Amino acid sequence: MLYRSFLFLQDAVIQLLILTTVISLPVLIAAPLHRGESFSYTFTEEGTVEYYCTIHTPDMQGKITVSSNVVSVDQDTVSMENDQFVPENLEVAPNTTVVWINNQDHNHDIETGNPSSDGDGDPY
Repeated sequence: MLYRSFLFLQDAVIQLLILTTVISLPVLIAAPLHRGESFSYTFTEEGTVEYYCTIHTPDMQGKITVSSNVVSVDQDTVSMENDQFVPENLEVAPNTTVVWINNQDHNHDIETGNPSSDGDGDPY
């Protein structure tokens, strides 16, 4: 998504270009992950995805950053333990499959965004 804005300063026009890449992660609210269950998603585009567990907000949050500057692996794992995503912040290369595994004896889910947003990452 490309946003263009203008700043007027002493009769000069300075054009600012802000490039933001937003990628989506499927929402798993209707089907919580039970102990031992997993969910996987392959990230193909560069960008950042914030996500959280709606059952354990605001404490259980995570972020995936997809960048071509990261060493490529086929798969990486996020564990759900002690009501946290471990690791909380994960950097992966494009085409990496991330697997979330619930290692606790109670349910967790995953929703894109953060607890203060409506799920799209935008707090407004």
